[in-house]
Amino acid sequence: MATVHHWTGLEARALRLALRMSVRAFAQHLGVAVRTVSNWDKHLSTTEPRPDTQAILDTALARADAAVHLRFETFLSEAGGPPQATRRVTSAGPRAWEYESWTDDLDRVVVSLSRQNFAFAENLLGRWLNRFRPPELDDKGLYLLARSTALMGDLKRDQGAVVGPLSAQHAYTGARSIFTQLDIPRRVAQLDLSLAVVAEMSGSLEAAARHYEHLAVDDRLARRDRARARLWSEPR
Repeated sequence: MATVHHWTGLEARALRLALRMSVRAFAQHLGVAVRTVSNWDKHLSTTEPRPDTQAILDTALARADAAVHLRFETFLSEAGGPPQATRRVTSAGPRAWEYESWTDDLDRVVVSLSRQNFAFAENLLGRWLNRFRPPELDDKGLYLLARSTALMGDLKRDQGAVVGPLSAQHAYTGARSIFTQLDIPRRVAQLDLSLAVVAEMSGSLEAAARHYEHLAVDDRLARRDRARARLWSEPR
């Protein structure tokens, strides 16, 4: 779980928001004056709680549940805190509850994309894509990172952004690299199919047709995906 080496008003406010408490309720929760909490909210990182209050905040964070910890770290990240190397919140890669939250968010992304709720889907994906670096992740984390990157590709594709540094092509290529590293051939082939679709959307019709022909007989793909590739490879 998250820990804080030294509290400032910034971390205190993030904890209040993570607990979904008003200024008054948070003050009562900690046993401090309402004016003290208001001061933290106002001055953020330029003010520091007293040593005895630092211990109270430590206890409040330690007793919080997993969902609060996730919101706490998210609020700190969104607040534009110090760079990852100097963040006060320490992390040794995802914890079990973070894997569960990440998986749940990806399921929500799939639903959001089906409803073309692109802003919500992008917000959920950004929460995780910007959270961990690949060297911090084990195989499970890398799998979730690859899934997130592939879904970002779907989002960009559906929005019509197919080439460039912030495009479906770029995201699919990144996801394909991770799945190759994890040695998951089916996922790699699915991304090859997605890249063929992007090639067609970008106007590279001959290249796309060649990819479809190869994928139509690719045993790495499920029968349904091979049928799609066969259909798309036919002259239209």
